[in-house]
Amino acid sequence: MLLQVWQAEEPEEIELAEGTIEVGGSETDGLRIAGLPPALLRLRVEGRRLMVEPRETLEIDGIYSPPKVPRLVLPGQAVFLPGGVRLVQPPLPDQEAARSARGTAVVLKDLLGAKGDAPASRAASLLCLTGLDAGRRFPLAYTSTVVGRSQGADIRIRDQAVSRRHVRVRWTAEGYLAEDLGGPNGVYLNGGKLEGGRLLAGGDVLELGRSFLRFEGPESPPKPTVPDEAAAEREPERECAPPAKPRRRESRLEWLLILTGAALAVFGMMVSWALA
Repeated sequence: MLLQVWQAEEPEEIELAEGTIEVGGSETDGLRIAGLPPALLRLRVEGRRLMVEPRETLEIDGIYSPPKVPRLVLPGQAVFLPGGVRLVQPPLPDQEAARSARGTAVVLKDLLGAKGDAPASRAASLLCLTGLDAGRRFPLAYTSTVVGRSQGADIRIRDQAVSRRHVRVRWTAEGYLAEDLGGPNGVYLNGGKLEGGRLLAGGDVLELGRSFLRFEGPESPPKPTVPDEAAAEREPERECAPPAKPRRRESRLEWLLILTGAALAVFGMMVSWALA
């Protein structure tokens, strides 16, 4: 397998044999790069599959990979190392041919880590990176989703190397779990053989036959806005108008006096008319 080491404008190309190789700045490292810590990461080559296991958190194709977690590196993707060093597995010849034939092919844009023309989704999804379905995004809308070649599969992949029912992605309390359904070609997760079930993390790549599917976790809901206490303290307090006083009710005695006065006035007027 060919590997490009970018330290300047032109890369140095190194041929890797199958097996494992340590990468770092020590003389005991199989691939020595000056300025790097010793045994910074481990490369494992299995046929056309390249796996990277970093000893510290590294950026791989725009996604930070935690230490001691193997990660599949697809052709064209870059592993960013300290000091501006990049390790790149160049695209395969058939992918270069596809680029020439299709120009700005969605397939290669996705394969190189771009989103392509696939619309964004707030739900968890699988983004197909290769094959006839490259660029398609499949939302994981069910609690249990079967991926395979069969028309009865929840997600159908048009790949003859994919079994009719190849892998199941199931929601659990811990997250999304990938389970091999026992197909003859098996399932690879980040380049390693999937045994039983494994929880998926954002950026994980499932390999089914000749198809690569990248898992993208659900978009987290926006955090609630925290009020600015300092700004609240700076804002002057507004004076509140005093509450309106309730109207005072006249007492019964006052009404009695008024009625009495009115009655006496009427009586006086009647007496005056009688004496006139």
